Amino acid sequence: MLSRKSKGQFHPERWMKEGNHLLASSKIARATWIVRRARFKRKLERQPPPSKLSASKFAELEALPKSSCLLLGYAVEMYLKAGITKLFVGCSEDFFDHAVRKRYGHKLRQLAKDLHFDASQQDLNDLKDLEAMMVTGARYPVVPGPDGSSAEQESERTRTMWNGTSYFRFRQLALRVRRHVSHIDADPQRPMSHWRVPFGGDGYVVCRSGGGLPPRVTYRRGSDRMDDGDDVLQEVKLLVVARHDFTGMWDVAVKNEDRTGLPKLSKHC
Repeated sequence: MLSRKSKGQFHPERWMKEGNHLLASSKIARATWIVRRARFKRKLERQPPPSKLSASKFAELEALPKSSCLLLGYAVEMYLKAGITKLFVGCSEDFFDHAVRKRYGHKLRQLAKDLHFDASQQDLNDLKDLEAMMVTGARYPVVPGPDGSSAEQESERTRTMWNGTSYFRFRQLALRVRRHVSHIDADPQRPMSHWRVPFGGDGYVVCRSGGGLPPRVTYRRGSDRMDDGDDVLQEVKLLVVARHDFTGMWDVAVKNEDRTGLPKLSKHC
């Protein structure tokens, strides 16, 4: 069960620490690239022109901006997943592990949405760009166009990753995400409360509210309730609304079922 006493990947500070490391690495890679690019430019301005760059030197010029963006995307992901440990407080560790690896993966926009991050349209565009870099853009070769050429795709990728304004905007976004996640459950004006009760033998119901996030209900049906369909959710509702500290929140609460490791529901459900 996730709690403030959890360790490793089940504690938000571990994710925040990894995010800070990745952000620092991104900044170093970017600064190194700026210095080496300026040095290369000076060489080009010399007379006579410099000898041809070695493959390793040219690889550095291409790799460093790509690495800086890739690392920055991973930093944002770490910060957001730190927030998920807070969002799923009281839930099973298996449910959390499945969520961060399978449900969310590199889906930064979905993570930001579930954590109620106040994202502008530009933020959403930037999160989309960072997602693309982590999935393919900064890792795999480009896909050729219909004519078999990849020059245009390579050029567009280079423009995005070499653009200093875009990188600065990505970095500011990472800092804002980190600040947002740090404030979850930390504002005394918006205290977080949660409770967990057994449900159907080896199942459970967890409710959390406050802390700067929308109310959420997560439940896991007991192993003897696999074929009960919607009846289970109705029982969860009766259990939740009976609690005075969750009165009136059921209709607006986000509902999740923890089915980690459980068989699929029967077709008649």
